[in-house]
Amino acid sequence: MTVLAMNAAEQHARAAASDRVVPLRRVVLPGTLLAMGAALLVGVILRLPEGVAAHALAGIAAATITGVLGAGLKARAVAKPAQDPQAGTALQAAILGDFVLQLFVVGGGTLALFVADTKFESIAGFGLGFAAIALAHQAGSSLVLAKALRRRAAAAVRTAPSAPTHAPSTHDARIREVEKPQ
Repeated sequence: MTVLAMNAAEQHARAAASDRVVPLRRVVLPGTLLAMGAALLVGVILRLPEGVAAHALAGIAAATITGVLGAGLKARAVAKPAQDPQAGTALQAAILGDFVLQLFVVGGGTLALFVADTKFESIAGFGLGFAAIALAHQAGSSLVLAKALRRRAAAAVRTAPSAPTHAPSTHDARIREVEKPQ
């Protein structure tokens, strides 16, 4: 096997490896750690009253579940091969889907608390707990997915066919006309 063939095989293997699915634990773990820090911050700094604390914890739980589902959507979209023309659209749809999911969950939770005639303080606690954890999940998963996209783009550049070193000239066109079988 020649050096060129080994180099091409190695590049192909790297490209295939970069098109693998981003493990969900790598996407969820940073967001979850940030979420735990944010939950600690909410509990320690705000010192919420008992009635409000329960609703804030419900918001934190809802945001954690929503964050895991959203990270899964984005991880699936990033797993598409770089050469797929729908890869960019899939990632945009996943980001939009995550945002809409979060809006429905926080809106639905707030509406349910409002209909249950809950005090405004408790509704605000739910919303603040949800917002803090949702933001932490967004930040964590965005950092991990950005890194995965950079790796995938670098692999695509390495495996892309090289462009011609010069533009075709009229001399090249005349040579091709002469070489054509009649």
